Amino acid sequence: MFLGPPGVGKTHLALSLAVAAAPSGRWIYYGSLADLIASLEEAQAGSRLDLRLKTLTHPALLVVDEIGYLLISRNGAMLFFQLHEPALRACRYGSHE
Repeated sequence: MFLGPPGVGKTHLALSLAVAAAPSGRWIYYGSLADLIASLEEAQAGSRLDLRLKTLTHPALLVVDEIGYLLISRNGAMLFFQLHEPALRACRYGSHE
């Protein structure tokens, strides 16, 4: 996770990691937080949230840009947590579900 004020190169570093990972055949997802949450909310409304979460947890690298630029809804925050919760659990308990 890269944190810092605008203009210091966070997006550049994240995209550089993505470009470096791509030739090795790794799956990569890049998008803004607003687009990601919109995608999750749309899937939730269409009863496809589990499939969307599974799709988004498949990439080896998930680059979420523009975090902190816009306010997100409580539901959006909960969906974003749901996306990361399995990875956080695996890191904490050493298991991969």
